[in-house]
Amino acid sequence: MNRLPVQVAERLRRFVRKLKKDDDLESFIGILNATGEAYLFGGAPRDVAFGAGRLVNDLDIFVSGPVDIEQIRSVGTFVKRTNFGGFRLVIGKYEVDVWELDKSYAFRFDASSYISTRNLLNSVCFSTDGIALSLKSGRSTVTSAFLASLRDRRLDFVVPPPSLEPVVAARIARLALKLELGLTPAVASYFVECVDEIGVPSLIDAEARWGRHRMLNEMSMEQVKLEIKQAIFHAYQQLRATP
Repeated sequence: MNRLPVQVAERLRRFVRKLKKDDDLESFIGILNATGEAYLFGGAPRDVAFGAGRLVNDLDIFVSGPVDIEQIRSVGTFVKRTNFGGFRLVIGKYEVDVWELDKSYAFRFDASSYISTRNLLNSVCFSTDGIALSLKSGRSTVTSAFLASLRDRRLDFVVPPPSLEPVVAARIARLALKLELGLTPAVASYFVECVDEIGVPSLIDAEARWGRHRMLNEMSMEQVKLEIKQAIFHAYQQLRATP
């Protein structure tokens, strides 16, 4: 069984308790848990687990049951519908995306996939995304790839992207900088190809989707390139040491 280090698991449970101190957010979570189990997914539990140390106000939540938009409107301000039947709301100081688990991208086009939290986590692009935090019990579900990234402080692929995409390369740079991660040879090679084919300015422009949370500029990209050189050197050393 995949288990988080005790101190990390406790940090995540404290984060759930902190979220529930917000009255509107607690009401919202209660509505979601009444029809299934709500899980925090994406950047918030990842950043807390890695000790990124910034205020987390953007929350991605999936629910194992149905989402009643009229009920959740009663505790938040509806912003828009998102992909695959999801909703974006503002609840106090939090911006929240919520969707039903069975409408996730991982299952929408593959009816043969068993719909579960574990299978959702095994469908993510990056190893650092393999965590879901129950907003009912406070327990975390994590993949072995996530635990390896947490232990080794390295970013790896789970499901590599099929083509060169500026947004994916921008995510690599952001994750390396924010979480202070090294890169595996596979991720480093992908990033190098993106820089060669697409160019650094396009990668910086692609970060516009993060709005006010942008991190990338020419100086930060130079830092990421240095990390890539170190990752490639490490891979070369490993190859030399292999009999």
